[in-house]
Amino acid sequence: MTQAKYNTKVQELQEMWGDACRARPHYHEGRLMRATFDVYWDGRWQTLGWQHNPMTPQVRYEWEDVLELELRGAFAAALIHS
Repeated sequence: MTQAKYNTKVQELQEMWGDACRARPHYHEGRLMRATFDVYWDGRWQTLGWQHNPMTPQVRYEWEDVLELELRGAFAAALIHS
């Protein structure tokens, strides 16, 4: 996954979820090793995206496409019923 695609997904979900999403840094021995993007749904934080080795030439991006679709569907269903 490219950085541009990852950023687009994060921005779309930030617009949908508002304050119920977060980007979390993960450090090991003072070094930033990973950052995750999470949304809060159904009483818990769900991790959708990972940046491995952020801000380095070895950065790599991962995304949970299936979970994203499930959460978008649940979000839409909740809007319909509200």
